[in-house]
Amino acid sequence: VRSAFAEHDDFLQASWSENIARVSAHAWEAKKIVHALADAGIDAVVTKGNISHARIYGGHGLRAFHDVDLMIRSKDAASAAPVIEGCGYAAASKFDRTTKTIVPLPRTQKIIYKLFPDHLPPFCRLFGGSVSHVAVDVAFSMTWAKSPWQMANEAYLDEPVWQVVSTEAGDIEWPALAPAYDLLFTVLHSFRESWQLTRDGVSGVRITHLADAWRTWANFSDADRERFTSVVEENGMQLPVAWVLARVEDAFDVSVNAHIGLSDFAQPEWINSFKGVDDEYFSWSGSTREVLSAGGRAARERVDMPRLLGA
Repeated sequence: VRSAFAEHDDFLQASWSENIARVSAHAWEAKKIVHALADAGIDAVVTKGNISHARIYGGHGLRAFHDVDLMIRSKDAASAAPVIEGCGYAAASKFDRTTKTIVPLPRTQKIIYKLFPDHLPPFCRLFGGSVSHVAVDVAFSMTWAKSPWQMANEAYLDEPVWQVVSTEAGDIEWPALAPAYDLLFTVLHSFRESWQLTRDGVSGVRITHLADAWRTWANFSDADRERFTSVVEENGMQLPVAWVLARVEDAFDVSVNAHIGLSDFAQPEWINSFKGVDDEYFSWSGSTREVLSAGGRAARERVDMPRLLGA
């Protein structure tokens, strides 16, 4: 195996070094923003790839991610934006790879954020060195606007845990979601991206999301697994969780749904379903790996709404 990749050693080493620098930059920027929000009386936790990299990939630059992901309370959405701008970020902006500058989001994207308020429009700033820019994504919902699945409350922000993160410049700490809520958010984010097709009929299913979910579950203690099972049930998240975990099971040949009592929700009609943009439903054929290999383009046929959704 080593000889097969020998000719790519330089490229892989360079990519790893770049990712270590990117991870470090994002870590310190996350700390700066979270502290600024706290000073303004706004609770915030770091989420998604940032946390997965530290918790389940050892913090060694092995998990790539491209922005700082934060979660805040919905009531703080309006007041958080000027705080983040005060940290040097442009609101409702993105990095233009052609001009190497920060540019405003297109008007159509800004409208979408207003119509479906579950995230703030992204923030972005130029950085330096091998890290061209840092983007910040701020969510204030575990699911999405107008989703049939909503958390009963925002208790997941009441008791954050502190996550130690190792960087080139030393160790720092972030507030993060407790393990059970962290896995739930990982799974629900994957569901949002995967189950809902784009207008072009593409699923956003990603191997990194599925791997994060599986590695997190595999590293859980018995107490963490029991708490996760309770959180899923208490918030009525059985269907989306069963759907994603079925993808995890198919991709990695493992078993999870049965361990948390979701076998009755992992029915083929449901776990093989997709939702189109016009409230249409489709059934996919083929394995998860085949869909991943096809870039999210699954062979599918139009079907009625899955019966479990109407139960």
